[in-house]
Amino acid sequence: MRYCNAGFVLLALVAEAATSLPFDKIVAHEIFAPAGMPDSGYYALDDVHPRTAVGYTRAAGGQWRTNVFSVPVVDSGDGGAYVTADDLVRFFDAVDRGQLVSQSTKDAMLAQHVPADQGPPGYDYWYGYGFFVAGEGRGYRFGHPGGSPGQSARAFHWPRLQITAVLLSNVTGGGADCWKLVREKLDDVAADV
Repeated sequence: MRYCNAGFVLLALVAEAATSLPFDKIVAHEIFAPAGMPDSGYYALDDVHPRTAVGYTRAAGGQWRTNVFSVPVVDSGDGGAYVTADDLVRFFDAVDRGQLVSQSTKDAMLAQHVPADQGPPGYDYWYGYGFFVAGEGRGYRFGHPGGSPGQSARAFHWPRLQITAVLLSNVTGGGADCWKLVREKLDDVAADV
């Protein structure tokens, strides 16, 4: 398994062809609205929206730059949605409750299909359909990391603990050390009987 953004871009194009709708409208109708995610959307970089942050990355020489010339003006299936931490918690709750897809589709999405090529050292991550999955019993979790220049996100849900952890950053690779601490603490919680 090798993670590939192009596969998600292709999937978005297939969805657009099947529905005759732009990808952002599909996601708004099929995901954001049913999951109750009012502060999420695909916004152009030059639009001003409340509760959004400017992304920052380091240029050659170490000076800070915005990510305006580093990412697409409006993204597609491979990422780029603007979401709040609260909305991501709502998304994982909707997935967990089976609000967005049928039970059989949810089971297939969250099954461990192939070992993942990414993930923290010492942890066995697998890839489902659109989610990284790991752990067993109370420690079972699903979610996804992500990032682009000036953006970093990690969001995972522990269904048996009913805990969702979200870390969003507006810098490239931001929050990695913090996420390690969060994950270790939740592993400890899952191990306690």
